[in-house]
Amino acid sequence: MNCLGPETRIGDHQMHFLRQRWFDAGLALAGGTVAYLFLTHPDGVPRLLWLNRISLCLHQFEEYRQDEQTPYVFPKRSLIPAANKANDSRD
Repeated sequence: MNCLGPETRIGDHQMHFLRQRWFDAGLALAGGTVAYLFLTHPDGVPRLLWLNRISLCLHQFEEYRQDEQTPYVFPKRSLIPAANKANDSRD
């Protein structure tokens, strides 16, 4: 038995938080990577790899944080107006 109750293991709350907000952590990671790039000024392929990491983190944040969607659910509304009209006609 632990302080959280008989059926709750230590760490369950942290894992639930991480499962629901992993894309927010990715935004913080992208910000840290940008700071690292400004401090080190890498050239060539390493710079491209770091920029790729930043773009991936920002894409995940933009995709999953929009409209407070839960993770692994594709957003119903798009940032592109034409796509919204196509989705509205299917409903």
